[in-house]
Amino acid sequence: MQDLFWLHRTVLKSEGLNVGFGTFSLAHFCWFAAMVAGIAAYVVFYRRGGERRRDNIRKASALFIILFEILKQCVVALTGVSNTETLPIELCSLAEYAMLADAMWPEERFFRQPFLFLFLPTAIMALVFPTVVDYPFYSFYTIHQFALHAVIVAYIIARYATGEFRPTYTGIWTSMLKLLPVAAFIYWIDIHFDKDYMFLASPHGNAFLGLAWSFTGNRGGLAYVGGLFVLLLAGIHIMYAVYRVIDAIRGKKSPAGSRAEF
Repeated sequence: MQDLFWLHRTVLKSEGLNVGFGTFSLAHFCWFAAMVAGIAAYVVFYRRGGERRRDNIRKASALFIILFEILKQCVVALTGVSNTETLPIELCSLAEYAMLADAMWPEERFFRQPFLFLFLPTAIMALVFPTVVDYPFYSFYTIHQFALHAVIVAYIIARYATGEFRPTYTGIWTSMLKLLPVAAFIYWIDIHFDKDYMFLASPHGNAFLGLAWSFTGNRGGLAYVGGLFVLLLAGIHIMYAVYRVIDAIRGKKSPAGSRAEF
């Protein structure tokens, strides 16, 4: 297991090594439980802190995931794997950059709605349907995916729990509009370089995204991308309903929030 710790999936496949732990396996549940415990501790620690502590936590979290991503790229390069398969241009990679901007400029508003409607559900889905199940349960890439997405989830939930992020219904549509040009550019990369960033070429074994794949004829292309956006839009509305229920339980008024947040 120690010899396999740093190996990328391309090396594992080339060597014919079947060492994955599988989705919804015991190892997956253990990782998921550990991440949920860590997220809960993070949120509690953040909520109980003053503004100085919260500011330090935000900056430390943003710095951690950026450095962790750089470490991943270094590991890929040093182990002789082509980094064209691991470039940080996934949707959760955008969350990393947004966290850095948000931590450095806490008064910014541009990313607040995407945090709640795009980055949070995507990061949660990455914990529920991890793409590292073909790795050993204890490898660098397994640790990287679970830890990175757990920090994203913790950061957003903590800010939402303290009222710093407030979902708006308008935020659903503005989040989608902000995503469209980015998705169009990544789709161009996928088509011209035969890649699958942001899962825009195929669901890559993800059961949830596979719904869009099957509903659009299992062929990919723009029909599949359109199906993804419909699926995402439906999921975002479910997230908004969840936020409304949470705020109702809290005894607050409608979570429409400030109109300045778009």
